[in-house]
Amino acid sequence: MDSCTAEYERLSRGLGGLQCDGNPFITLTNPLKLQHWSMPVIEVLLIVGAIACLIHALRWRRDHGDSSNLVVWIASIFALLMVEPIAYFPQWFGLQDSLGLTFVHNQFSAQFLFDRLPLYIVAMYPVYTYVSYVLIQRTGIFKRRNAIIGATCVAFAFHCLYEVVDTVGVQFRWWVWNQHLSTSVPALGVVPYLNIQAFSLGVPFGLALLTLVVSKRPAASGWLVARNVALVCIFVWPVMFLSSLPAILLNLAGVPIVTARLVGTWLLIAAAAAVSALALTREYVARHHDPSRVPEGVRHDYFALICVSVYLAACVAFWGAALPDYLRAANGVTPGGAPTGSLTYGVVSFVLSVTLTVACYVGTTSRTQQTPVAATAVS
Repeated sequence: MDSCTAEYERLSRGLGGLQCDGNPFITLTNPLKLQHWSMPVIEVLLIVGAIACLIHALRWRRDHGDSSNLVVWIASIFALLMVEPIAYFPQWFGLQDSLGLTFVHNQFSAQFLFDRLPLYIVAMYPVYTYVSYVLIQRTGIFKRRNAIIGATCVAFAFHCLYEVVDTVGVQFRWWVWNQHLSTSVPALGVVPYLNIQAFSLGVPFGLALLTLVVSKRPAASGWLVARNVALVCIFVWPVMFLSSLPAILLNLAGVPIVTARLVGTWLLIAAAAAVSALALTREYVARHHDPSRVPEGVRHDYFALICVSVYLAACVAFWGAALPDYLRAANGVTPGGAPTGSLTYGVVSFVLSVTLTVACYVGTTSRTQQTPVAATAVS
């Protein structure tokens, strides 16, 4: 199968050392010779983070008999691998005209699939989805609210965490968007709204929802875990397509497709934010009056807090390095010719990420178990 196209050659021009006919299995590059210093940093951050998340999931299953954490971690990888070849090689699937090549990753330390798929991208979804899942899990929302509310909270947490870096990575040429495609319009900076609604809202929502549904009963055996992972991987994509419904319905109502995508995406973000705020507030009030509502095993678990803190500290460094060229950019292009993201939304996402993390930890950390207020009043 031909891995070289004129579109790939055009998009990869200016990126560091990519070859359209690279090794089909793995390509290794000295991390000190990558195009920008931030590239090995984001690699280490996400790869080490993915390993840490797996260890946490295995320990959580061992200590609490809950395999849902392991399911969401594994499914995040395999669901991603099911769609990535289509994104990189639309010509192999007859989608060159309808889908096109939407983006190209730069050369990182370890790449798979003809130099197209960086290892850190494989690690990306397990990190963002898992950390978001653990944050919401500790609040008790999964136990006391329906799966749709829980999954919506996970999707919003994922969106906030991811958009902090999604809005700056393009300036360092971690990847390049194909701005010639109709699906790339409209865009937040240069990030297509179609991508935001599908991959930073729809996919994490689907992963969390299906994991919560299939994991209602404990999966004691490895075969049951494998079955649950397979179900999540298969059905996450139909669920993900639901994220495009607002835009589709607006378009059917006569709204131009570009406007429909813009409005549809912001409607999804606003709805996810509202549901998350309401659910987190209610759980905080409930556990304030009754500390016994805090799920078992979370009071001494600071894993997600550490992950978010390290990640956001790195994001501050990334944005600090990007800011000088960002401020000198003209028409969304830096003096060095790199496109810029959205600093405004990067800051908003950062603030929301901090707020969400605090909301998930307040009242759930280590302390002596208190007697519920109601019981105290009776006594």
